[in-house]
This record gives sequence, structure tokens and C-alpha cells, in this order.
Amino acid sequence: MVGYIKNNFLRGRPFRGISLLNEEGLAWLARTANAKKHTTTHKVPYKEWKIEKQYLLPYKKQQLSHEQTLRSHTVRKNNTVLLHKNSYQLPLGTYKGPGSKVLYSIKEGKVFFYRSSGNNGLITSYDLCIGEGEYLRNTDFRRDKSKTLPQTYAEALERLGNTDKAKFYLELIKSDKSRYYHDNLRAIAKKITGFTQQHIDKGLDYCMECQYYNANSLYQAIIHIANQAEKNSKTKVNIERPQTTKFMEKATIKADTSNINTYEKLF
Repeated sequence: MVGYIKNNFLRGRPFRGISLLNEEGLAWLARTANAKKHTTTHKVPYKEWKIEKQYLLPYKKQQLSHEQTLRSHTVRKNNTVLLHKNSYQLPLGTYKGPGSKVLYSIKEGKVFFYRSSGNNGLITSYDLCIGEGEYLRNTDFRRDKSKTLPQTYAEALERLGNTDKAKFYLELIKSDKSRYYHDNLRAIAKKITGFTQQHIDKGLDYCMECQYYNANSLYQAIIHIANQAEKNSKTKVNIERPQTTKFMEKATIKADTSNINTYEKLF
């Protein structure tokens, strides 16, 4: 069909605008393509269409169910989906091992992600990215919500030694950064491990003195204090070159001495 139009309608025809070309095309259809006898069927297309028209039924669009419009996609280990060369972040725990999948659909410039099991509940949605190599994320998805606030508080307090000083510092964080209080507790429970109680207490003192009421500042302070303590405890390394046997032999050689009487006889 493409070759027929190119060789019979477009060949040798000057282009003077798309609107005029469309008008000429419709005229060519009525005059040539649909009006002349077909070389294979030996029938005129327009006349055959008029005969078949009375048997044609109106087209009824099939309504697809919600599940039929969804497509499956693999979830990667970092809880992201690579779609159209862009990464979309999904909530922590979406990846449940090899073969983890979610369902998705694209509608009106947005992409919707659904669970692949159960009632196909909506997980999240993003504006469809038209670029490439972009990483779209929601910082809330990176939070571990498997533990309640009291559980996280107890774990963070345990990491700090469960002292009155630690309790007071956590209260200062709560009053200073109430919106991110749970996030700071999670960070303390995750990062403050493997330190002595002395280093933790010094870190707490430093942060309270400087009014640094957040988990990251506390962690950096404890790290610095622990490193300084380790550096001060190291003894000076003896880098003196060890003496070899040959060197020791030379060191013990005694020079020969002459008898003074020999020189007295000469003079």
C-alpha cells in the first residue's frame, strides 16, 4: 500500500503545503485509488465498500478491567523499579527476594505502582519522567517503619548506655527536632555501636555543650573522641636499624698498638 501511494500519487507531485497535499490525496482516492478496477480482484473498491457497508456493525470498545490494564515489572534489590530508563523508588521492604514484582500502569502523565498480590492495592505514584537516567524517590520510603516509636526509643537508649545523661539528651532531641525525632532515634540505634561507655558519655557532653541535638553530630563526636583516644594510646615505634653480625664483628675490632721501645731504639 505504501509503495502504491508513493509510485502513483506522490511521484512527481510538487509539495506546496500539507493542507493542499491532503486535499489532493482525497481527490486522488475518489478519482483513482477507489474508483478504478483492482488488478487482482478486478473489482472497484468503492462499489465493494457500498455493498459491504450494510453488513458492517458499529464498533464497541471493550472495557478492560483494572487488572487487565496493569503490567508486571521486576523490583530490584534496592527497592526500585527501572522503567523507561528511569529509576522509581518504592517503599522499604517491597523487594522480598529474587522474583519480586509489582504491577504498574501509566495514565494521564503519571505512573501508578500496585501490589502484585492480594487486592492489587496502590503502593505509590509518580509523575512520569520523560527524561533518561533520572532517580525519582520519596525520602519517606527509606524509613524502616517495622518498629514503633517506643521500640526505637528503647533501642537507641540501650545504644547510649541507658544512663540518665542519655535520657536527657534524647529529650533534648525531641524538643529541638520533634518532626524528625523518630528518624534521629533510628540513626542512633543504627550507628552508635562498638564504642565504649566513656567515649559515648564524652560525646554526649560535647554535643550538649555545643547544643548539637541530632544523631549525626553525636555520632561524629563519638567517632572523633574514639579516634583521638586510640591515637594517644599508641606507643612510639622503634625504627632503629637492627645490628647485624658482621657489623658487630667490626665494632669489636681493636687496633694494634706499637711498643714505645721500638721507636726509642731508632733515635
